[in-house]
Amino acid sequence: MVDKIISRSEQIADQPYSGRKVPEYDSDDVRELIEKPYRIIYRIKPDQIDVVAVIHGAQQLRGNI
Repeated sequence: MVDKIISRSEQIADQPYSGRKVPEYDSDDVRELIEKPYRIIYRIKPDQIDVVAVIHGAQQLRGNI
């Protein structure tokens, strides 16, 4: 599973806007990719991309990103 998440995360570097907007935040710069059953949540910044959370899809997303 770790290899699948890492592989999926590499997509972020190549195509940062390929993930959908995170519904809980409704912001263009906070996006997610799904690697079932996990959500890879990341924030796009002008000079970098930060993976801010990898959570199980059944978990609630809490706090500020």
